[in-house]
This record gives sequence, structure tokens and C-alpha cells, in this order.
Amino acid sequence: MEALAGSAGNTEFDQAQESLERDAVRLYEEGWTIRQVAARFSLSYGVMRRILGARTTLRHRGGLPR
Repeated sequence: MEALAGSAGNTEFDQAQESLERDAVRLYEEGWTIRQVAARFSLSYGVMRRILGARTTLRHRGGLPR
């Protein structure tokens, strides 16, 4: 029974994580910086950079795509 409750909790966490990542990508693609997006979600720059790097093309410092 505990294993079932744990997996249901993970599903909710996974859905929340997926939603956060989608919102973060949307903001970044709208022109927000990685630091601004990270601050919005109370995450570190490094964590947000990994999330965004896995889900979208990161810009160069000058704003052009890599």
C-alpha cells in the first residue's frame, strides 16, 4: 500500500515539475534571462540552466541562439 501512495505522490510531483519546466521555457523564449527565470521559480542559476538546456536552445550572452 505504501508503494502505491508513493507512486501517486511522484505523479503529482512529476506533473508540477513538468508545468514548471514548460513555464520556464516559455519565459526564456519570451526574452527573459536565465537568472530572471531562475529567480521567478526560486531556483539557482545552474539548476535553471540545466532545465532550459535540456528543453530549448540556449542563447549566447549577446542574445543570439547557440
